[in-house]
Amino acid sequence: ASRIIEFGTYYVNGQYRPLQWSPIAISYAGGAPILTLWLADSLNDGGTEQSVSSFTDGTYPTNRGSTFSYNGTNVYANNYDTSYVRTVVLNIGGQYASWDGLYGGYPQKLTPSYGTYPTSDKTKNKFVDFTNGGRLQNYLVAPSQVSWQMTERAYPNSKGYTGPGAAYYTTDWTNDPIWLVATEDLSSQNCYTPGDVDYAAQKTMHHSACQPTNDSNKVLIKVSQQAGVSGDTMAIDQPGCVRPALHLNLKDAYADSVYEAPDYESGLEPVYTGQKQDLNSVAKVTDASTFPQTYSPSWYVKSIYDPNGTGAPATGVTVKYYKGLSADNKGFKGGTACEVTNMIDAGDYEVAVTLPSGKKWSGTPDSTRGETAQTRVFKFKIKQKEIALSLSVDNTGEPTVT
Repeated sequence: ASRIIEFGTYYVNGQYRPLQWSPIAISYAGGAPILTLWLADSLNDGGTEQSVSSFTDGTYPTNRGSTFSYNGTNVYANNYDTSYVRTVVLNIGGQYASWDGLYGGYPQKLTPSYGTYPTSDKTKNKFVDFTNGGRLQNYLVAPSQVSWQMTERAYPNSKGYTGPGAAYYTTDWTNDPIWLVATEDLSSQNCYTPGDVDYAAQKTMHHSACQPTNDSNKVLIKVSQQAGVSGDTMAIDQPGCVRPALHLNLKDAYADSVYEAPDYESGLEPVYTGQKQDLNSVAKVTDASTFPQTYSPSWYVKSIYDPNGTGAPATGVTVKYYKGLSADNKGFKGGTACEVTNMIDAGDYEVAVTLPSGKKWSGTPDSTRGETAQTRVFKFKIKQKEIALSLSVDNTGEPTVT
């Protein structure tokens, strides 16, 4: 729960920033490992509604006994399928319950203040990557495919709920790519407890309205609560942190993973030492507190180039060194005639890194250097070592160099 995973981006203040998630459970679905992630960062810098929102749009009455028809079913006001936070704030789409007090009150579909929904415009919604065909949606598994979540039955919005009022709740949300966490989710399958992953340990990451003293915010908006009933901790018009969760299919994500490719002008220019030099010997840790650790150059990933600390790359990865540059028909372009086992002498070299079958680098390969989707080439220069000389002249005018 102390780990933070960056997955997806959102747009704010003229730039894209990563969405940060806390892992809370791992399970299996369809023969693949599934990692459940819970949004860790609810900072209010992407629009107030996307950080703190009420269950409804603020106009629908808090009495859960108010009902309206949704796809032929009479549902209560705290039915999650028809909540404003699901359909609009999380960008799922569909109808949500609203109340028009001017004309005596009746449910209707409204247009949110910031434009149409669902949207594919990342400047309008921070969850576009995961919804309505977003670029990362194919890696997500719906709750309906995760058995432990479908056996939950403690609260009305749970799939297995059969208690009082069950007929007034629908569960279309179980096919959503992202969803709001309910208390029951965090007690299933040995998930981390809310105290492990909520804002209490990372107050600076969350909106000021998400205070530890407000129990209703510890588990987002409690979609499991029966709003308006005595003893509940939260009414449907009470604001809470918008921190959805998702199920990430690790098998699919790994199959399509892309590694950051080094630039040809890598900037790797160590000084001659008389000893063998390679990529691992010049890579430097820049932040030892991160997981995984960050290095210079930024594209250096220890799990690829030196996973065991022996200097050998990961299984299936090959790293080869070549004397000279491709521009001079040497280096990688010169083939085996230019290949060297060790880089010791000062001069220009090229390094070629080939990924295992099925993996690929980011960006477009440069075919003029012989690069492919799996192979990238970059420069490695060993600079001559400067030797300090001291010039002196004795009393006869004879110069001496030492």
